[in-house]
Formats: sequence, C-alpha cells, structure tokens
Amino acid sequence: MAGMTKYERALRARLREPERWPEFDAPDFLERLNAAAEKALSRRSVEGPLAAVLIYHQLVEEMLRLLVRDSHFVTQVALRPSRIEFASQPRQMFGQLQQEIREAVDFSQKAKLLKLADAINRIRVEVVHKLTRRGSLSGLTRDARRAKSTYDRIFAIFDDAHDDFRVVLSAYKRDLE
Repeated sequence: MAGMTKYERALRARLREPERWPEFDAPDFLERLNAAAEKALSRRSVEGPLAAVLIYHQLVEEMLRLLVRDSHFVTQVALRPSRIEFASQPRQMFGQLQQEIREAVDFSQKAKLLKLADAINRIRVEVVHKLTRRGSLSGLTRDARRAKSTYDRIFAIFDDAHDDFRVVLSAYKRDLE
C-alpha cells in the first residue's frame, strides 16, 4: 500500500468490510414502520389510512436516500485512486433525493422508480392538502391503498437496485484481493 493516499487507504479499507457499505440506518425500525402502515391501512378511521400514506412515503424516502449513498460509494470506488467527495446533506427533502437519483449512477429501472416516486409523492400531497375537503373516508382509503401498491412496486425496484450495487461492490472487493 505504499504510495497510496490516506483517502485511498480508507476507501480500500471500507471496501474490504461489507458491513461498512451503505445500508439502512435502522432497518428493524423501518420494518416496524412497514408493519404499522399495514395495520393502519385496515383501520376504518381517518388516522389509519392517513398514517399509512405518510409512512409509505417516508419509507420510500429512506429507500431513495440509501440508493444515493449506494451510488456515491460505487462512484468513489470506481474512480479510485482519484478522490471524489460528495457533500453531506442529511436533511434533504423528497424532491432533492429524487434529483440526486436522477444525477446518480444508472441502475435497472431507475426511470420507473423515479416515476413511481413521483406518484407516491402526489398521493401524499393530495391526501394532506385535500384532507379537510373530503366528504367521506372511502376516497382516503382508496388513496392509502394506491400508496401501498405504489410502495410495493418501488420496493421491488429498490431491492433489485440495492442488490445490484452490492454485487458491483463485491466485484471491486474481489479485484482488491
């Protein structure tokens, strides 16, 4: 490792340890939130479907955040030994995360994921901003079910993309060894 910069040594060390690769910060809690959304979806009240929509939206936001981190790490590894740093923006809004994904490394069904992210964001905005103008719960329940369906489709794309990023990182890791 003689002649390597501190940056490259740190990057290689991180690459050698898959437990340090991008992952959800609190996966168990996110699973609990998903279960809570499922339970809330079945409630015949305002708060049930409303909670489900908001939770599904937040879970999608966490998926986008992780895909951004995946993309950044893969880019850093691919460009080594050249140094590239990405500005840490911990409080990004949903739209900002979508924009980062648009500008990130390409992955399978990226355009579809972004289209679905737009859809779940529209559902959330409509539910929140039109809540007081609803005449019944039926529309709210229908919107919550649409959010669930959209979430499920997003999760399938996310799961494949995240796995694909890990496969790429594993290949780089093997090249180091």
